[in-house]
Amino acid sequence: MLRKIFILTLLFANIVYSNAQEIKFGVHIDPAISFLDSDYSKISADGVNFSFALGVEAEYRFSDNAAFTFGLDFSLNNGGSILYGYSGVLFANSEFDNAKSFFNIVNTTPPSSTGIDMYAFTKVNYRINYIEVPLGFKFRTEELGGSYMRVFFHLPIVKVMIPVMASAKIFAPQAATNGFEDDLNPSKYGVPQASSSNSVDDLGFVVENNVWKDITPIQVSVGAGAGVEFSPTDPDGLRLYAGIYYHSGLLDVTGGFSEKTTFTEAQTLSTPIPDSQERNPRNAMHTIALRIGAIF
Repeated sequence: MLRKIFILTLLFANIVYSNAQEIKFGVHIDPAISFLDSDYSKISADGVNFSFALGVEAEYRFSDNAAFTFGLDFSLNNGGSILYGYSGVLFANSEFDNAKSFFNIVNTTPPSSTGIDMYAFTKVNYRINYIEVPLGFKFRTEELGGSYMRVFFHLPIVKVMIPVMASAKIFAPQAATNGFEDDLNPSKYGVPQASSSNSVDDLGFVVENNVWKDITPIQVSVGAGAGVEFSPTDPDGLRLYAGIYYHSGLLDVTGGFSEKTTFTEAQTLSTPIPDSQERNPRNAMHTIALRIGAIF
């Protein structure tokens, strides 16, 4: 099956290349917001990240109004915050100072140096930088009257994403309504890295932990975009464009290839025997971006 897909891909690439009228190159910047959601009901979105991408792109035009595109992007600060309604062990491969974790459950003596055995209602903010290789098709309309403007549609877009940096801030269980003390002291929030002695830095911010070892080593997303382009000189010259793009990840951001995790609800007076569920949730990343670019 893989051999057939490889052969068909080569044939398709050869057809596109042989029919390409010309090759255009461009650059773009993408201010964006990204967020995470989950297919597991006990994990919910709890905040967005403001992200940014910078990239280059090539267009292989096989007609005046259609092109095959590919490029290379560097994307910063992707991710978002999610709230774990049940407890469980996270970041099994990352090193933490569990002995100094105020809200951490320590089940081993001495405390384990890897993984976080968290309470229910713990919040985690993920921040990931990716190198991305996007592939797609771009279609554009004829010029709109004498305005030198065209509408374009960029779809579908498939991106292969490699994480080059990943960090996470781990916050204490939220809110007294969940059975936990609503303590705003920042020194009681967060979990320190194994190389750190504090859960907050010198300015009082929660320590940002290196969790690259627990991020899925490859990500694939699909998306689409639409917008307008403007040719200030001639149709085949410089083109300026702006559009709205949306991408959705197909793989779990963290631990996509790992084993299942046992999640357990908070033990309270009303739940003396907590419910436990074994899951490998898919925490998918979504991005909404404003793309501004130029094609030469």
